[in-house]
Amino acid sequence: MSKPFHVSEVSRGQAYAMLGGLDGAFGRTEEAPRRAQRALAQGTTVWFVLCALGIGALERWSPLILRYLGLSLLAPASLMYFGWLETGYHSLNLATFPLLARGLREGGWHLEAAGALTGLGAALHGFGLVSLMGAGLTVLAVPLKIRERAGRLLRLAAWGTTFYLGWVAIYLIVLKLPIGVGNTRAMPWRPWFDDQILEGRINAALFSATGARDLLFTAWVVGAFLLLIVVPLWRRYGTEVRMALAYASPSVIFTILIWPTQGLGEGMHLVFARFAAVYALAWVCAHEMRPTRIAAVLLASIAAVAVGLIIFWPQVYKLFGQF
Repeated sequence: MSKPFHVSEVSRGQAYAMLGGLDGAFGRTEEAPRRAQRALAQGTTVWFVLCALGIGALERWSPLILRYLGLSLLAPASLMYFGWLETGYHSLNLATFPLLARGLREGGWHLEAAGALTGLGAALHGFGLVSLMGAGLTVLAVPLKIRERAGRLLRLAAWGTTFYLGWVAIYLIVLKLPIGVGNTRAMPWRPWFDDQILEGRINAALFSATGARDLLFTAWVVGAFLLLIVVPLWRRYGTEVRMALAYASPSVIFTILIWPTQGLGEGMHLVFARFAAVYALAWVCAHEMRPTRIAAVLLASIAAVAVGLIIFWPQVYKLFGQF
């Protein structure tokens, strides 16, 4: 018999609850966990495609949304939806930022939809809270009157919180399951100056050659270098750039400060989960053809290297050591 999934850990979220349910549906055999992971991966892939089609239809398949969808599909985080059997990236959603941007501009129902999708992502995996924080900062960054800003922030928070914590009430009241904090108390923060040994691996200090190498490689892989394309667009798209930078700030901070315990070779789903900002940056790049082309080349190079690392990881590990 296989070991069941721990379905009631808040840090891992509803995705593990779904895995636990699927594991039981498949009879808890030796093969059941693998079948459950495949089924969940296939389900989230369908959800990813539906969200892409939904935001495309909502934006009437404009040139902007077509360029955005093209960039989003090139993002390595999106590639994980097509067969990667982990859960961290389930917290991401390519429809969230376009909905958030439109909701803040027009004040319509798009804001509630963005909050619901962000809260759902946080429910699926705890790192979705990074997106929720980014969405809140985005509301604060928009040039609105204090009353309007407060109202939109409350609307976003209400829907985000409902979809994030609603499943907890179902677990406690309906299913009567216990809720635990999981492994959140062991958050592996990067040290500043001195390396540490954690779980048999070197946690390189931020201010060290190895730490700088890891951060630069991580920034490239997650698409953080799109910031270099977005910032010069400030004069033409000031509000959009301001919103994207506000949304990206928690992603940048957590990507820098949190160390990938399993390394970039095995824990990439968690690294991508912390950088939901890639979709916000892609949205700004998509406003013009030239930035779109540059971003597409950058993202395509990242995707090519990511696939290469997956295929040739043992050889890369031998050459460069631990990432």
